[in-house]
Amino acid sequence: LLKLLGLMNALIIICFGFVKNYYILLGLTILFGFNNSPYFSMQDGVGVYLCEKEKKIYSTTRMFGSLGYCAALLIGSKLTELFNYTIIFVIAGSFFLLVNLFLLLIKNNEEEKVEEGVKTRPSYKEK
Repeated sequence: LLKLLGLMNALIIICFGFVKNYYILLGLTILFGFNNSPYFSMQDGVGVYLCEKEKKIYSTTRMFGSLGYCAALLIGSKLTELFNYTIIFVIAGSFFLLVNLFLLLIKNNEEEKVEEGVKTRPSYKEK
């Protein structure tokens, strides 16, 4: 689900740069809001899971994520002075797609257990 929402967000962000109609822009903004709320919550959950799995401290990871967000915000504000908005939205959407590619590299816990030959919880059919 996280991968699907990320892909939808990337496409919506790219569309923002090309849409000139107010009502279409409003619809995209509402759709983006519905996608973003669960997306960021699930992203935090994945971060907690991976930090726990790798024995890392989540708060440190979260702090650097927030600093990265602030840096991206400052860079984005400077880029809007240099380029038109269409290019900025394409760049932002491309970064969302890049994050989606990174998400594809994260293995599902169930897949790891099956590969090891150990089943940790019963499947839906066994319940």
